[in-house]
Amino acid sequence: MRGAGCSDIDFSIFKNFALTESLKMEVRGQAYNLTNTLHFGNPNANLSQGNFGVITTTVPGSYRQVKLGVRLRFKASTES
Repeated sequence: MRGAGCSDIDFSIFKNFALTESLKMEVRGQAYNLTNTLHFGNPNANLSQGNFGVITTTVPGSYRQVKLGVRLRFKASTES
């Protein structure tokens, strides 16, 4: 027996800033499973149990996850 399939909507957004000529900053936000859709596990496939065909679990880690980050990039100066 197979359960329902899984689908996620992932989202990310990035913004770059020039702090100085040699220093750049990137701010980023990422969301996995943006809509927080619950994913159910497979139904019980054991014929000898009373809960045959019943879904009793969810997929671990199927909740919304959000990450925020900042990245600094340095450019080495080249003097002649």
